[in-house]
Order: sequence, then structure tokens, then C-alpha cells
Amino acid sequence: MNKKVFFSLFLLSLLLLDDNIFRIFKEKVRSTLYYPYFVFKTELLSFLNFKKDMKIKYERIFKFKEQIPVMALEPVYYNRFPYPWEIVLRGKGNKEDVVIKEGVLVGKVRGTEKDLVEVITLYHPDFKCSMVSKSGVLCLWEGRGAEFGIIKFYSSWAPIKKGDTLFTSGITDNFPFGIPAVVVDSVIKSEEEIFFTIYARPLWNPHKYGFYLLIPPSVK
Repeated sequence: MNKKVFFSLFLLSLLLLDDNIFRIFKEKVRSTLYYPYFVFKTELLSFLNFKKDMKIKYERIFKFKEQIPVMALEPVYYNRFPYPWEIVLRGKGNKEDVVIKEGVLVGKVRGTEKDLVEVITLYHPDFKCSMVSKSGVLCLWEGRGAEFGIIKFYSSWAPIKKGDTLFTSGITDNFPFGIPAVVVDSVIKSEEEIFFTIYARPLWNPHKYGFYLLIPPSVK
């Protein structure tokens, strides 16, 4: 047996023999954020790093999804870099499929042709999606064609601050519930307004190469 494999199995056996560690492990899995796949090693590592930072804030809010059909596609084209409005992926997909990368929202499939999939991203000025905060407050994301988009209809009585993450609400546009999407950059309040003016940026990093995954929009 390969030494690395043997050593890995040995460490795993020690982990599972410790009832306390195993219990904590199961609790973390049950309380995990939305994440539909464990396919590629790089994606798994990215998820674990993301999970480590976000677990405490968002446990009890989002449920783990499993056995969701996904398709992994390779990027072949970005336009308007560094904040691309559209990207083209090589592979098969369906119109309206939701596109994610490393567990965060990228956009939605606008069309397909042969083995190419055209995606409209969060940066696009026509991209809109219902979002929800960790406080359960609904709002609307609108892309602005640049690094920062805008969050609309976020009530001024509700808590929100720079650094907060917003997630897909699952209410409109058939986006599944609970996909991490954007992070708040600034919050502006006018005394006359009942909604905050909030600027945010997508969590998706288009500068980092990797596979993009398609998930069906009907997943709840």
C-alpha cells in the first residue's frame, strides 16, 4: 500500500476513534453552508477554508444539500476583464442553470451553443437577484458593470454593516436558497429614506482560474 495512503487512513482511524472529535465533525457537517458538491480536490479545499471563516456566523441558517446533479465546465472566455459581464464556458448546460465557483455565486446561463455555455455574471448591469442577509432581511442585488453593485430595498431599521455577506434568497429567478453571493462594502443612510443605500461586491473572484459548476435552478 502507498505510504501516503496508509498514513492518511491511519490518521482518519484515530479521528473516528475519538468520540468527541467525531461528534464535532458531524455537527459541523450538519450545520454547513449551502454547498452542492465535493468533486474536485481544489474545490473541497476552498470550501473548507471558506467554511472555517463563516461557520460561526451562519450555522443554523443554511442546510447542507447533497446528491444535487452538477456539471463542471472549463472557462474559455471573459469579456470586460477584470469585472467580466459575461463569460463563456466549455461544456454542456441548460439555459437558466445557476453558475457557482468555489461555493459562491457567479451568475446564470443565458444561452448555449454546441459545447459552449454563455453566462451572464453578477457584474452585468442587467443582472438582478433577490438576496437575504443573516438577519433574514430580503433585498435586491443589481449589477452595475463595475467592481461594486448596489443593494436595493434593504430596510433602514434592519442591522447591516460593512463585511456582511448576503445570500441568494431562493424567492425570485429560481436561484437556490443560501448561495453566498456578495459582501457589503459600504452602507449609507439618509434621514428621509426608509431604505439604506448599500454598495457591495461579488464574492466570486474572476482572477482565479478554476472549474465552474452548473446547478439546476429548481433546487430548493
